[in-house]
Amino acid sequence: MGEHGAADDLPEITQLFDEYLETREQGGAPDLEDLVRRAGPSGEELRRRIALYERLHDVAGSGPAGAEAIPAVLGRFRILAAAGEGGLGHVYLAHDPELGRRVALKVLAPGITIDRRERAWVLNEARALARIEHPNVVRVFEVGQTDGRDYVVLEHLPGPPLAGVIAELRRMRDERDETDRLAAGGSRPEARILAEALLPFSARVECLVKLARALAFCHDHGILHRDVKPANVVFDEHREPRLIDFGLAHGPGSDEDTKLDITQRLVGSPAYVAPEQVESGRTGADPKSDQFSFAVVCYELLALENPFRRSSRTTTLDAVARADPPPPRRIDAAIPLDLERVVMHGLAREPDHRYPDLTAFAADLSAVLEHRPIGIAELSLVHVLRLWLRRNRRAVVLGVGAAVAIALLLGGQWLLAARSERAGLLARCAEIETDSPTRDEDYERQLRELNGLGDDARRFDASRLHRVLFGEVVPRWREVAEHLARRLGSTVRERMAAAGEQDLAFQHATWRRLVDLEAALLPEFDLDRDLRDRGLVGIRPADRRGRSTMLLQEDFVPRAFDGMGFFTWFRPIDAIARPVEGRYQYIVWDEEDDSSTYHVIPFVVRDEWEAAREFSVVVPRAALAARSILLPRAFQPVPPPSIPFGDRDYSILLQDAPEGARGIVIPAVRIMAQPVTGRDFRAFLADTGGDPSLLYRRERDESEPAWTSASSALAFARWAGGRLPNTLELTLALRCAAIDIRLTPSGAPGPLSPHPQTGKPVAWATIGGEWIDDLIAGYGSDQATFVGHREFLANFAAGGIPSAELFPVHFDLNETITTGLVRDPEERHYQGGIGFRLVFPADSPAVLSGVLRGQ
Repeated sequence: MGEHGAADDLPEITQLFDEYLETREQGGAPDLEDLVRRAGPSGEELRRRIALYERLHDVAGSGPAGAEAIPAVLGRFRILAAAGEGGLGHVYLAHDPELGRRVALKVLAPGITIDRRERAWVLNEARALARIEHPNVVRVFEVGQTDGRDYVVLEHLPGPPLAGVIAELRRMRDERDETDRLAAGGSRPEARILAEALLPFSARVECLVKLARALAFCHDHGILHRDVKPANVVFDEHREPRLIDFGLAHGPGSDEDTKLDITQRLVGSPAYVAPEQVESGRTGADPKSDQFSFAVVCYELLALENPFRRSSRTTTLDAVARADPPPPRRIDAAIPLDLERVVMHGLAREPDHRYPDLTAFAADLSAVLEHRPIGIAELSLVHVLRLWLRRNRRAVVLGVGAAVAIALLLGGQWLLAARSERAGLLARCAEIETDSPTRDEDYERQLRELNGLGDDARRFDASRLHRVLFGEVVPRWREVAEHLARRLGSTVRERMAAAGEQDLAFQHATWRRLVDLEAALLPEFDLDRDLRDRGLVGIRPADRRGRSTMLLQEDFVPRAFDGMGFFTWFRPIDAIARPVEGRYQYIVWDEEDDSSTYHVIPFVVRDEWEAAREFSVVVPRAALAARSILLPRAFQPVPPPSIPFGDRDYSILLQDAPEGARGIVIPAVRIMAQPVTGRDFRAFLADTGGDPSLLYRRERDESEPAWTSASSALAFARWAGGRLPNTLELTLALRCAAIDIRLTPSGAPGPLSPHPQTGKPVAWATIGGEWIDDLIAGYGSDQATFVGHREFLANFAAGGIPSAELFPVHFDLNETITTGLVRDPEERHYQGGIGFRLVFPADSPAVLSGVLRGQ
C-alpha cells in the first residue's frame, strides 16, 4: 500500500511474485535478478516486495538458509499457513479456537524493518473496520499484541481478488480457440469460475451495485476508503464481493491522518486516484475522490481495460489529471449506453460534476440493471463540444486545415474513380452487345455476365451524386439485356422448329435453363413470355376463384398374383407449376362447401417443356351423373408380391384391414351402370364440332353403347366432367352387381364384307369390351387401356384380377375402330366393339387425401 502500493494492481508483479513463492515452496532457489529483469519498469517494486517477504519470513521462522520455521502457535492462534503478503503486514491463515473458525491474521513484529507509517497503517485499518458492519465489507474481529508482535484478526476471504477476475475475463476475451484456452495457463480455477459467472454485463452491474452500496455505507458512517481498486475487492466463499484493505482509510476526526501523514501526501495507486488529488498532490478526505476511484473500477470491470494506466507512474498521473478517458463502448460496443453514461458521470474531471454521493451512483446502477431511466440528464451536444474544444483547441485548428486538404484530394480521386468505373461498365455493355452467341454455353456465359453487370450498374446508380454528375448506367444495361433476350428467344424457336422438321430430340432441358436465367434477369420482359410459360399446367384464373385444388400423380402398385405386373394408382403430391412427364389428376372443390369433390381433371404430361396448358372446371353433366350409382369406399386386399418390384416403397399406399390383410382402400365413386350410348356421344360431337366418324357402330341404334377410340373416350370424359374407371373400380362394381356388361357374340372371322365407311373388304368378329383408365394391359392410345368383357368376367368368376395376357390386343384397335382401315385386304382381322363408361368422385377431398396417402 501507500506510495509503494502503486504496483499492487499490476498483474505482472503478482504473477512473478507467485512464481517466486512457488519456487521457494518446491525447495528451489529463485533467480532474483531474472525475475527483476522480467518485471521491466516494475522490477524495483518486485525487488522491494520480495525483500519485505524475506524479512517477514525470517521473523516468522521459515526463512531460507537455516531460518526457524513458522511458529505453530501465535498467542492463542494456531498458524495453518502463510497466506501471502497483505500489502503492509504479513498475513497468515490461522485457526482461532475462541471463535471456532479460520481467520486472516495480519502480523507486524518488532524485528521487521518497516517505517513508522506502515506499522500505523495496519492498526488504522483495524480502527476503521471496527466502526462498520456491512455484508460487503471485510470484518475485523480483534486487535492485539502478543510476544511483542502487533496483530489484527480479520475475516478470512478464500476467493480471488477482483483484479484477478478482471485479468481472467481479459484472457477469455482474447482467446481465439480451444488451443489458446488450454495454452493460457496460470489462471486460478476459482478466478476462472468467477470470470465465467461475470461474463454477462448484468452480473457485473449487480456486483458493482453491491460495492457501491458498501462504499456508501462506509461514507455514511464517516469512513473514507481512499484506496478503492480491484486488488482491494476480494470474493468470499459465497462469491460475494467484499471491500478490504482500509489501511489508508479516513475516519471521524483528523488526528490519525496527521499521525499517519496520509491526507497531506499523495498515497494510493496512481491509476485509481482522482484528478483533484493529483493536482493538489494530496490524498485529501473528499468522498467524491472515493467515487472517482470506484468509477475507475466500474470502467475496468466493464471494458476490461484501465482508462488511465500508462507505462510509468508519472505518465499515469498525467493521464488522470487530464481525466479524458475514451468511452467504454468504444472498447466494447456491447456495453449498454445508459451504463456508459453512469460510469462516465462518475469519472467527471470536476468533483461537482459527479454524483452527489455513492448512494446516487448505486441508484443509477440499479436503474440500469432493472431497465429503468437513470437519474442523470443527458449532456447537450453544445456542452460536449465546448468541453472538447477547450481541451483540443490547437489540434482542432490543425485538424480542420488538414481535413480540408484531404477532402479536396479525396474528392478529386473520387471523381476520377467514378468516371473510370462508369466508362468500364459501358464498355462491358458494348462488348456483350456486339458478341453473337451461337452455342448454349455462349448464351449461359453472357447471361451470367449480364447478371453481374446489372448488380454493378445498380450499385453505381444507387449514388444520387453519380446520377447527377455522370448519368445513369442501368438504362444502357437494360437495353443490352433485352437485345440478348430477343436473340435467345429467336435461337430457341429456330432450334425447336429444326428439331421438329428433322425428327430429332430437342434439348429442352438446356434451353429451358437458359430461358429461366433470362426470366430472372428481366422478369418484366414480355416478348419471350410463351417460352417462359412452357411446361406450366394449371386451372384457368377465372375457375380458381372460390375453389381449392389437389394434385394427384400416377403411381404403380405391384400385383400380387404374378409378381410382375402392377396396378395404376394416383397419389397426392405437392402442387407444382411444371410437372414432370407422367399422368396426373386435378381434384377441384368449392372452398365454401368441401363436403364432396367438385370435379376431376385428368391430364398427361409427355414433355416437361411442352406448351403451357390451362384447364377449365366442368360441372358434371347432370344427365350422365343421374345414371350413375354410388360405390362405397372399399378395401382391396393386395398381399406382398412374390417377386420384389424394384426398390420402390409402396407402404404409403397400402393399409391394414381390420383382419390384418394388406391392401388398398378404394375411394367412393359414382359409376355409370350402363356404358355411354351413341346418343350421348352424338350430343358430345354436336357440342364440340367433332367428326361423326369418330363414333363407329354397324347398327344405328342410338341406345346401344357408343363404340369409339380411346382418345375420343377420354375427350368425352373431359367434356362430361368425369373420368374412365380403373380395374379395381370396375371389379368392385361387378361384385356389387351395380353395372351391366353386355357380351357381344364372338367367334371365328366370317367371310370378307365391305367396311361401312371405306367399302374395303374386312373380316368381322366382334369382341365386347370397354376402355378403362389403367395400365394393367400396357399403354394404349392416349394412355387408356382396353379390357375385354368376356375374359374379364371369366377371370372375375375365378376370383382373380385380369392380367395383360388375357387380352387379345395384338393390333392397333384405336386405328381399326377409328378408320376401319386394314393393311392387307386379304388378311382377316378382329374388329371389336369397344365402349366406355364414366365415374364421378364421391369422397370429400380430406377423405380422398387420407385414403390415398394410406393414413
